[in-house]
Amino acid sequence: MALHDPNEAVLAHVGGQHRLFIDNEWHDAASGKTFEVRNPATGTVVAHVAEGDARDIDRAVQAARRAFDERRWQGLTPEKRADVMWKLAELFERDARTIAEIEVVDNGMPIAFAEWMVGSVVQGLKYYAGMVTKLQGRNVSPALASCRRLQRYWPLLANSADFCSDLLTAGGPCCSRYATMCSPSSAPARKRRRPVLAFCQ
Repeated sequence: MALHDPNEAVLAHVGGQHRLFIDNEWHDAASGKTFEVRNPATGTVVAHVAEGDARDIDRAVQAARRAFDERRWQGLTPEKRADVMWKLAELFERDARTIAEIEVVDNGMPIAFAEWMVGSVVQGLKYYAGMVTKLQGRNVSPALASCRRLQRYWPLLANSADFCSDLLTAGGPCCSRYATMCSPSSAPARKRRRPVLAFCQ
């Protein structure tokens, strides 16, 4: 079986500098360490990525907490949040082939499955972008007939499901968290980070 030959944009991304994306900025690991990432199809070293540790995790969680407390995301109107999510979906569509090929080099999955996966992220972003303006609470029967109460849910934390692709985990389940005003943080598999870094870019 012939190996998939990545295009120039993929090679440029794979061979670029891979740092940690925390608080909307790129950072070296606190330790200064990096590690090798190999193409599973060929075994060749294709990248060096910052090796985060507990200090970097703490910094990322604290940044997510600050973003939530400062209402950087949930302080936007529903219409603005929907616009941002729709724009992200359009960027994914524009670069769908390149992102899929990055996943192939990083993960070793077939290109057809990688393209389906990227398409699923696009669909999820568009679906939840449409839901942002339709989130609502529910009426709760009050103790007093003259009162009316509305119950709303404000999620604070959410867990990620393991999957064969960290891109699908970060871009798929996180769509609902963006829609419900969470401030997610993502910790992809140690040697499968480049698609998620492309997501951040």
